[in-house]
Amino acid sequence: MLMKRRKTKSGRSPAASNRTAGLTATIAICLCHHAAAQQTVLSELPPPAGSPGAAAATPGHVTLSAGVEHTDNVTRIPDNGIADTIYNIGTDFRWGTRAGGRTDANIDGDLSYYKYTKADYQPEIVGTALGNLSYAVVPDFFYWQIQDSFRQVRINEVEPVTADNRQDTNLFSTGPRLQFPLGNRRTLLTVDGQYERSSYSVSAQESEVLLGRLAILRRIGASSTISLSGTGRQVNYDDQAAFPDYDAQEYLLNWTAIGSRTTIELDVGYSYTQQEDRDDDSPYFRLSLLRNLTPRTSVSLYGSHQLTGSSDAIHFGQTGGGSGPRTSDFSVNPDPFTLEQVGLIYNFASTRSSINLEVSMQQDRYQVSTIDDRDAVHANLQAWTMLGPIWTVGAFGGYSREKYIERNDIQSTFIDYGVFAGARIASRVRLELSASHRSRETDFGGSEYEENTVRATLSYTWGQSGYSSGIGMPRSTR
Repeated sequence: MLMKRRKTKSGRSPAASNRTAGLTATIAICLCHHAAAQQTVLSELPPPAGSPGAAAATPGHVTLSAGVEHTDNVTRIPDNGIADTIYNIGTDFRWGTRAGGRTDANIDGDLSYYKYTKADYQPEIVGTALGNLSYAVVPDFFYWQIQDSFRQVRINEVEPVTADNRQDTNLFSTGPRLQFPLGNRRTLLTVDGQYERSSYSVSAQESEVLLGRLAILRRIGASSTISLSGTGRQVNYDDQAAFPDYDAQEYLLNWTAIGSRTTIELDVGYSYTQQEDRDDDSPYFRLSLLRNLTPRTSVSLYGSHQLTGSSDAIHFGQTGGGSGPRTSDFSVNPDPFTLEQVGLIYNFASTRSSINLEVSMQQDRYQVSTIDDRDAVHANLQAWTMLGPIWTVGAFGGYSREKYIERNDIQSTFIDYGVFAGARIASRVRLELSASHRSRETDFGGSEYEENTVRATLSYTWGQSGYSSGIGMPRSTR
């Protein structure tokens, strides 16, 4: 990571923003756990998407796979790339407890082991995994919560993603929750405490966080709630000489409404961070809107403005199950930054075909390490259809553009597209074939490349999933 540190004229602390980033992700996690835990106290509201209760309703499955991949440029360099054959074994899994017990848990992931035959790369495990656990020590009163998120992130954000330019990162959190029904049980008071540990396999930015949170939630209708919360957070880096510790506070007002066709969640608030020699503050805004246009078609809109940090930004949108890229595109940077993001998702799904389109734009503005300031645009399209009871065919494409504002507007453009076919050769056995092309054009010298890849995978599935029924996009690759 290239870093240029300087003080702002205001003398405010950049690390302060980083603290708020942690606040943002942790509060989102708390709200999800809260929504599931409160059901027995407040109402029969279904839990929001992404909460443990929501995941529990999803049929569980485990898929084991073995495959081979051939690439004409495994090192992703401009000229004279190394052709390689890569062997892999993997697993895709999703499981959740059923509602009604004292334990509310789910786990979701997509992991693969890669063995390179020619390139000078060590074997590696690549993928994503996310787990949540909430146990009712005293039902409706005292809960213990655990969450863990695992994925990869680039080491050098301006270089192509290869086995030499990615690292594992893990975010672990645990702590108690107390909740007290008030009045006529339409109102709930919650008190949370959390310990959070962020770690990286290469970057020396490990940190520990102690968090306390107080919230009041009230049901204001048959399917809507409003809550007010305050959170205090202490962030302590292992290498305190390089990365100063800081404190942070965040105050949020949340409104959530779940209708028969529309779900909306809105957060507005204020964040404040304090370091030894500087302070920072910022308004907070987040909107998530889901609208089911027809039984088969939905549109989602999301947008946010928030102070955050790289650890929380890397893991905030983590959903596992192969959703999104395995390697996050955020920089590993100890400085807090302002993240502005807006996106639109269109989804059509029937029993025989599916179309998914997502377009998003974002801005990253760092408080001190301004050399990492970035504008980005992303677009992804996936589509498939079934040809009879056995074969599925489809295509996918992606476009990304990054511009680094403080590096003379240097740009990188990434394009990825391909086709795939899948065949159900037995009730639980599936064969997948795919071919893809990737290219990167960039102003960073020596970082452009083109790569062509073909892949074959054989998989076996227990439980209910798209793969077992002969439906679905191919598993995510390296």
